[in-house]
Amino acid sequence: MATVYFHIGSPKTATSTIQTVFSKKGSKLLKQGVLYPKSCQGGNAHHSLVCDMVEKHRDHKMADFWYGGVTRGASWELLRQEMEKNPQADRVVVSTELFFAQVNSVHNVFRHMLDELPGHNIKIVAYLRRQDQFYSSFYNQDVKGMRMWHKSADEFYNTHQVFTKNYYQILKAWADVFGSDNIIVRPFVTSCLVGNDIVTDMAAIVGAEGLHSGSVNENDALGMTQLAIKRAMNRLCKNKDHNEQLLEVIKKLVVEERVKNTWYTNRKTYGHYRSQWERTNKKIEAEFCGGEPLFADGFPKAVDMALAEENRDILVNFVTGVSKLIGSKKESDFYRLLAQSALLIALEYGFYEEIDSTVKAGLVAGCG
Repeated sequence: MATVYFHIGSPKTATSTIQTVFSKKGSKLLKQGVLYPKSCQGGNAHHSLVCDMVEKHRDHKMADFWYGGVTRGASWELLRQEMEKNPQADRVVVSTELFFAQVNSVHNVFRHMLDELPGHNIKIVAYLRRQDQFYSSFYNQDVKGMRMWHKSADEFYNTHQVFTKNYYQILKAWADVFGSDNIIVRPFVTSCLVGNDIVTDMAAIVGAEGLHSGSVNENDALGMTQLAIKRAMNRLCKNKDHNEQLLEVIKKLVVEERVKNTWYTNRKTYGHYRSQWERTNKKIEAEFCGGEPLFADGFPKAVDMALAEENRDILVNFVTGVSKLIGSKKESDFYRLLAQSALLIALEYGFYEEIDSTVKAGLVAGCG
């Protein structure tokens, strides 16, 4: 029987990097007795396994893109069949951060995993990012990504399901089914990783060698002003197929350095969260880390957090740049969206009356 390692995230801990490298190096892993299954893989991850469990136990239809071409309802059977075809692999790695988002009524979902893999030894691997970084990074990703979040950070934190439970509650739910001894918790801190590398660290957990991240970097975050621009675009965009094009325009017209320790609400809210996070981490350290600190560096004080503040000059330059960009383009829904977004930004940030009349005319004309 094999040891099956379920890598559950959390999100924003280079899960995509691990998945990309493990998928690309599948043959190399198999020679070392480690199977990274292909048959239930959509893209480079195994989201379909979670989707099938959710659809079975919660009567909730998951979006097609999570399956990545894997037939609905077939993923666990495909996993078992691939394991049977590769008896030389005594270790199996399954990776999807969708596992981490399963925070409500999870007992039946997790029991399903045991039922699907009887007799196998199951380990749960969770990388945790320091909560202040996780909250900021995840919000940035949801504004930037296909979810195209357009509301405030406060509303995001108060409504997204991944924030309804804290780290300890999430880990405890897994431990209640699989046992605390089978939960492997790793801090997402470079200096704490084997070889200072997330892929090398994950490979070491499963007993593999010769893997590293290389130059993979798939989730670069937006700067503060870039994020404000994207939120404005998200409010108006009705076609998510435009998302990548919108990001290309932002990156072309806006050059901005990222600021360390960015916080997207206010310092009072941060202080409230900070107290909760400290209590949570003490519980994790006691139950899953042998009493050792989860994060060597503590949370920054509220006064040291950089509050999200847009650069007005960059916004003005963006609006001007959009006007020039659409001036020579044929009319289309995409360029109409750009013009509308630029006008929205100019109005909401109070500099519409200050911009050049030619720029205004170009944007108005671009709106169609």
